[in-house]
Amino acid sequence: MKNEVIHWFDADYTLWNTNAKLWILNKKNPSKYLLRVSQHEANNIISGLYKNDGHEINYNGITGWISQELWIKIQRTKQLSEEEIGLSIREYQDDDLIETQTENLLIYINNILHLAGTKDVINILTARGRRNSHTKLLTKLKDHLATHDINIHDAIFVNDPSNVPNVGTTSEKKMLIILQNIVGYKISNQQFEPILMDKYDVSNFYDDEEQNIEECKNINMWLHKYLTNTIPWLKQKIEERVSINKPTLYLNQITSNELNPFITNKIDIKII
Repeated sequence: MKNEVIHWFDADYTLWNTNAKLWILNKKNPSKYLLRVSQHEANNIISGLYKNDGHEINYNGITGWISQELWIKIQRTKQLSEEEIGLSIREYQDDDLIETQTENLLIYINNILHLAGTKDVINILTARGRRNSHTKLLTKLKDHLATHDINIHDAIFVNDPSNVPNVGTTSEKKMLIILQNIVGYKISNQQFEPILMDKYDVSNFYDDEEQNIEECKNINMWLHKYLTNTIPWLKQKIEERVSINKPTLYLNQITSNELNPFITNKIDIKII
């Protein structure tokens, strides 16, 4: 299948706000939170932004560094050492907690309204896992968008291993999904495989997280890396397609400016 244009939309803070947050918890009492932090703040913690503050935490495979400001807030709640503190994504994993998020769902219709009536393909590309747990949320979102003549084709949950292999960071997984649908072949084991995918000459990606946008700015480097590992006949075929079709990727970072809601960068896909 070949289509001209596809739009990839992140979910949280791009298409919706469910008020779901991550937990700062005491490992000895993980069923309750000490504090709730936004997804943006959690990304800062995991990315190492506050590493110089020296408060490293580890829990259930999640490692990060909390800021001095957050450290003080935690200590005011309960005196704990770094070894006793963890970051939990329970509100994004627990089926019951996810289902309750439909009650106060806020949909950012203005971020997608420009696509009303389009025949372009529109997909969701979210960092969330557990796709099956999000059925009600997706249904509510799709029903609302349909009233504006906007139709969602598919939803990819990059941190659900049944959707995307559990390899690399969330940003890398999002980039991988976008790239394989630009090239038209599946990416697996750090190479292109002779398995056909839908392909698009023009791709648009919308996300509120800067690191996801920045990763996609390196998409030509990743294309080169995967091609290096690809079997010769397929590598040649992909290189010819890219050279002839000259695919384009538009990166749209969501802003809080209602007059200019996107910061847009154009990336020409090319062989380097």
